[in-house]
Amino acid sequence: MSSNNKKNKISFNNFLSFCIIIVFIICECLYFNIIFKTDFKFKIDNLPNNVKDFISYSLKNFKVLNDNQINNNDSSNSDTNIDVIDSSNQDKEMQELVIEENTPTNNDLLNSEEDTKNDEDSSKNDEISFTDDTNTNQIIDIPIKNKKLKCITADLNYFNNALFIGDSRMAGFEIYMKLPGASYFCYSSASVFNIFDKEDNVDGYGNIKLLDLLSKHKFDKIYIMLGINNLQTNFYNHKVKYKEMLDYISILQPNAIIYLIANFHITDIEDATKPFLNNENIDDVNNFIKEFADNAQIFYLDANPMYDDENGNLKLELSTDNIHIHIVHYDKFLVYLLSNALVEDDS
Repeated sequence: MSSNNKKNKISFNNFLSFCIIIVFIICECLYFNIIFKTDFKFKIDNLPNNVKDFISYSLKNFKVLNDNQINNNDSSNSDTNIDVIDSSNQDKEMQELVIEENTPTNNDLLNSEEDTKNDEDSSKNDEISFTDDTNTNQIIDIPIKNKKLKCITADLNYFNNALFIGDSRMAGFEIYMKLPGASYFCYSSASVFNIFDKEDNVDGYGNIKLLDLLSKHKFDKIYIMLGINNLQTNFYNHKVKYKEMLDYISILQPNAIIYLIANFHITDIEDATKPFLNNENIDDVNNFIKEFADNAQIFYLDANPMYDDENGNLKLELSTDNIHIHIVHYDKFLVYLLSNALVEDDS
């Protein structure tokens, strides 16, 4: 086969492969309603995993003909020539298109020390867009993590413009306290696996999803208590999902002080009756939550010592169902939060 014929065959094969990739992407995008959905910006990270895998694989095996070099050095000794692809050039040219699996793009904002120049350039164009009215480009002040903070004992005004996120335990705090100026996104069965999926009735916003709420309003403090509803879930998956939730919140709310609240313990009666709902598992979850506190923007608070007996179980007299603290005892929790209030240190 002549060199020209082989060159033409390569050109046709590459063109055919390229067309197949384009058709496949369009079909997948139409199926998942990505391109034509007006409230979602199209980007590689929004593609389904099977599409990303296909693109990644195809890019590694696809080379435009202009970049191919036909090896003619041995043409006198053989009728067969093969394309020699410079892998170093290919890696360089495809560097910006490589998809990093299992890593949210927005995490690059939190790990800029490890970013390459190309990663930094691409992250500038990688915006979070949830709805058309999401304002992710507004000018913000210096992030709270770059400010010096101090701990004080505050009054109730401290909770003005605060947001409480949680499950039924935090909902009990909402019912009993209902602090003026504070907002609550709390409901029974809330967990890191569904906290972004469901709506809650928030004063001033009506029924709204958490991401929309965080996009529309900038809070000064955010308190989060989640974890007890996923004790039966794979520990690693639970930890990854919690971190993912926290990344979204910290990115959308860079000026908010974020408090991670330890999950309350249960009584020894309940601890002995369930295979997964026990204080050992609760402590395991609380320990990985504590690891996420960077003591710059994110802080960990544990009020369990106020409610526990000498064995580390919730005191029987403080609960009516061995799981939830009776709402009349949330006054201790309020005092604890006010005693661990962080403010900017102007000194």
